[in-house]
Formats: sequence, structure tokens, C-alpha cells
Amino acid sequence: MTDTHDRRPRDAPRAESAGAQDAGSGEPRTPVFEPPHFFPHPEPPRPGYFRIAWGPSVGRGVRARIRGHTCECLPTIYELLAIGGLVHIRRTERTPRGERVRESPWVRTAQGLALWAALLEGRAR
Repeated sequence: MTDTHDRRPRDAPRAESAGAQDAGSGEPRTPVFEPPHFFPHPEPPRPGYFRIAWGPSVGRGVRARIRGHTCECLPTIYELLAIGGLVHIRRTERTPRGERVRESPWVRTAQGLALWAALLEGRAR
């Protein structure tokens, strides 16, 4: 059952209140709030990551379908695009001088999904 005012199960643990005391120090604990992110953030590059062969954006598919993308809160956004059984990743870097769009090579769907997973896990950049 859900309370109408906070939309969480009644038996779920409550967040620490701002007036709660830390048991060890006697100081009040402040709650930690993190803004919600609705799309994934790529992990930082891992040691030994492989480089994606980024090339210029050529606009090959006007009707490409976006199958996935990363969170808009970062300065570099990645999109997984698909058209006709092929996929590629579009990288958009937002800088004070404008946007720079680069694209990975077009590959078959299975290879593209593996590349997308590697990018999100920090195994590729």
C-alpha cells in the first residue's frame, strides 16, 4: 500500500531527517540528495580501454532511429542510432565554442550493441 503524500510503500525505510543525530559524534546528519538522472552516464574510461574510430558526421541516415542515449547533464552526449540493420554511435561534444558532432563506423546491430555496452561500461571511448 502507498501513502498518498509521498508515493512510497508504507513499510519502506524512511530517509534520515535533518534533525537526526549521528550516534558517534553527536552532530546532526544532513540528508544527501542527488538529482535524478533518467538516462545512463558512461563510466569513466577503465585502464586499457580501446578507442572508437570517431569520424566526421556524414548524415548517412536521415531517418535513423535513436535506440539509446546518455544523460543530457554531461558536456559529451552519446546516442545509439539504427537504420536498416546497421547501427552507429553519435558523439556530441558541447563546448563554449559550439557543438562538435562525431560518429563511429556503421556496424551490424550485434556489433553496435556490444560497442554501446563497452562505451557505457568504460571499456571504450
